[in-house]
Amino acid sequence: MNNAKRNFYYGSAAFALGMPTLPLMVHVPVIYAENLGIGLVATGLALFLARLFDVISDPVIGMVCDKTLTINGKSIGRRKPMIFIGTILAGTGAILLMNPPSNANFMFLLIASIVLYLGWTLISIPYQAWAADLSNIYSDKTSITATREFFLLAGLLVAGIIPAIMGYFGYDEMRSISIIGWVMILSGIPLFYLLLKKIPEVRNTKFNQNKTMLFLIQDLCKNIPFIRLLSGWFINSAANGIPAVLFIIYMKDFLKADEFERGMLTLAYFLSGIIFIPFWLFLSKSYDKHTVWCCSMAVACIAFSAVPFLSEGDLFEFLIITIITGAALGGDLVIPPSMQADVVEYEVMRTKSDRTGMLFSLWTMASKIALAFSILIAFSLLSFLDFSVVSDGPKNLIALSMIYSILPVVFKLIVISLVWRYPLTQYKQSIISKRVVLIKQRMAKDGH
Repeated sequence: MNNAKRNFYYGSAAFALGMPTLPLMVHVPVIYAENLGIGLVATGLALFLARLFDVISDPVIGMVCDKTLTINGKSIGRRKPMIFIGTILAGTGAILLMNPPSNANFMFLLIASIVLYLGWTLISIPYQAWAADLSNIYSDKTSITATREFFLLAGLLVAGIIPAIMGYFGYDEMRSISIIGWVMILSGIPLFYLLLKKIPEVRNTKFNQNKTMLFLIQDLCKNIPFIRLLSGWFINSAANGIPAVLFIIYMKDFLKADEFERGMLTLAYFLSGIIFIPFWLFLSKSYDKHTVWCCSMAVACIAFSAVPFLSEGDLFEFLIITIITGAALGGDLVIPPSMQADVVEYEVMRTKSDRTGMLFSLWTMASKIALAFSILIAFSLLSFLDFSVVSDGPKNLIALSMIYSILPVVFKLIVISLVWRYPLTQYKQSIISKRVVLIKQRMAKDGH
């Protein structure tokens, strides 16, 4: 199979995986907090607790997906079985969460979120780890993750188009997320079938893996590139989560945008992200990945810094900001996962151990904790500052604007300072990749 087909069959499944991202981050919190009357703090707490439960399962799933599973002594793989189970759970959770009954309460939100997040984890950790198995070439790893993130953004884009269309015809956001859920299911069935059928699992060379989880986590703390990347990934996830969860509230209550306008602005954000993916991919072939990532974050900081100067009705100005931050999102989505694949190879060289699933589980866990905190922090701050949908006092609206824009800028500047002198350059990674190939060949020859 050539690289283009491999990238398509692997990456296209991310279309369905990306579709619920927008509703979960942007629409679901607002719908449950306001439309269903659960409240800002209770909604933030339910989603935080669901993420907390989900986080506990991450390292366990990461360890399991590094081992080849067997039934009656016959190998069934290490990535595919978990992804298959995850699709069933995630689909069930998405349908529940995006089609809530009128009497949905705190417990309904909590349980439906747990089911969805658990299924999502069973898919995402082996799915991301699988990408690291497919190539050991510096630039090729970026093309694999770029293809995956392109389809992920395409799913997000469709999820953004649906509310715009529904809003134009007079339907509310609750009806929109219901449609998104069913489109996700109908598209996910054939795409995940192709993924599991067409992409072979890479043979698992059995390195020294018989370690406890505590030992693995302690030993990974000695991996300096991993710690720096994990820290930057965590803080940047929080920086992205805060404006994401406040996006609809800011447009509706500060800019006074109607439902159709909100849908079009959301569409512009993700369309910009898709359009600029090839640009970030091109830059990553000429410059070190961490430098390109820092540039994308700097662009986002500049754009967000203009938000506090906006006033009610400044939709065109906000559209420009949205397009620029969407372009920066493309770099956020493409570059860090490729850097993670590089760290996987560094870990193999460092320890002669295959810890791909464990590494990606910790990155996924960090992202989930950060996003959960961003929802809890954003909603708690709004509640503390006495913000409400019926209040239009300048103090509350200014607070909304500042939380939406300034906190992400501060967080991203911290990430830039962490990542700017990242040690795994393109030159060093080329040497590491060659050494890893030799290590795997030697281990396979020795019968491990």
